[in-house]
Amino acid sequence: MRTVLNAAWKWLGVLVGVVWLFEAVTGALLVYHFKLNDALISTRSVPVDFAAIERRMEQIKAAGGEARVNWIWSTAGLPGRFLLNYTNSDGETRMARIAGDGSVLLDTPESQPTLLETVRLLHLELFSGDMGERILAIAGIALLIALIHAFIAAILRRRRTAFAGPDTNLDRWYRRLSLWGCGPRRRSSPSQLWLFSSSTTSKGPSARLRSA
Repeated sequence: MRTVLNAAWKWLGVLVGVVWLFEAVTGALLVYHFKLNDALISTRSVPVDFAAIERRMEQIKAAGGEARVNWIWSTAGLPGRFLLNYTNSDGETRMARIAGDGSVLLDTPESQPTLLETVRLLHLELFSGDMGERILAIAGIALLIALIHAFIAAILRRRRTAFAGPDTNLDRWYRRLSLWGCGPRRRSSPSQLWLFSSSTTSKGPSARLRSA
């Protein structure tokens, strides 16, 4: 029975490790996703000309029908880049990424995500909605348990080696990494679980009625 439990624990560790490796890679990309989004579209840099941007907005509104500008703001990525959300004359809501001189770099339907926005959805929900959030919560619990176990094991091993004689450099570095790495992660894992629970709570019946 103990052998079965050990094997199950190891395979669970492998699965959770794969999930958190994926989360680490996508999370690293998302740190720079505003700049990456802009750079993947164009690296052209021009001075900001607010008069030219205003003319672009007036051109959209002059199309007639239901055409209007809904909002505009900076992309928070490369300098002089803006997101322009507008409705065209046919009533379709679209998203334009414009440069500082008012030129349109990319114009897509509002519902069409960019590559990095797709990565963000994968990072937060694994493309599975609430189920993806539950999977990440379970993985977070397993990771927290493993970190606490490694933290305790590192302390106990330090006490044992005080009587058993000097240990190797590899042992010392492994123990230090365990002690240093567990501290921040023991704080971030509970916070992620709390964010998951608060997100799930906010998606109550009233939220479903609003979305309907």
